[in-house]
Amino acid sequence: MTRFGDFTLLEDLGQSATADRYKASHATQGGPFFLKVYSRLDTALHGDLAQRCEALMGRSHPNLATHLGHGAIDGMPFVVSPFLEGIDLGRMASSLVDRRVTVGLETLLLLLIEVGGGVDALHAIAPGPAGSTQIGHGDVSVGHVRIGLDGQIW
Repeated sequence: MTRFGDFTLLEDLGQSATADRYKASHATQGGPFFLKVYSRLDTALHGDLAQRCEALMGRSHPNLATHLGHGAIDGMPFVVSPFLEGIDLGRMASSLVDRRVTVGLETLLLLLIEVGGGVDALHAIAPGPAGSTQIGHGDVSVGHVRIGLDGQIW
């Protein structure tokens, strides 16, 4: 697949149990963007995803990638955010281990504070799952934490 609707897929960034991730450009909006296509998401969860995405529109937090939009093409849901140059935490950790680089406690605590700040910001956004005042979020793992070229943590 080299196209998804008006998006041109520039690079395959991997997949999860429910979605495929791409670096992409848009025919009229430019890019690059991070495009997540929920190709394996149970259709019963499409409404939940749309509700979460609507709650993210217009929100801003220094530790969260901006939610630029969402929708569905041929019944397949997708979300779009800016493409964040950098490395994911899992790859960075592997690189540090491979090179036998030791990271100090101060650096680890800073990382934990920044990641916690992003998760806290998600929890502060309503609506979430039925009966909750918090937004539900997906997996928070080292592969979903991104470290920018200038040290910014999302």
